[in-house]
Amino acid sequence: MTFNVFQYKDFVDLLDGLLKFKKEQNPMYSLRAWATQLGYRYPSYLSQCIRRERAVNAEFMRRFLEKENFNDLDRQYISFLYLLHCTKGLENLEIEKLFEKFFKESEVPAELFKSF
Repeated sequence: MTFNVFQYKDFVDLLDGLLKFKKEQNPMYSLRAWATQLGYRYPSYLSQCIRRERAVNAEFMRRFLEKENFNDLDRQYISFLYLLHCTKGLENLEIEKLFEKFFKESEVPAELFKSF
């Protein structure tokens, strides 16, 4: 079974979903193990991000994309979700239009970018 990044429209929901997926694959897997895998000494930062108590920063994103084994299309989509996450409240950027143009001829289902 593989993790489907395209079922998420929010970056933090994706993080939470990925943690749940990892736990389903290995019941012994934990937030602490994931934080360690990503290079953090303590799981508190990751936990706070998933609970939306702290913002996900660029350093986390760098580590996340470096350590997780996503294909190029998944990485691009995740990066787009992160961009949306970072620009909430900046409606004038029209990021959705950039997304539509960027993924127009890719394997991403067309209905996906109509829902943002």
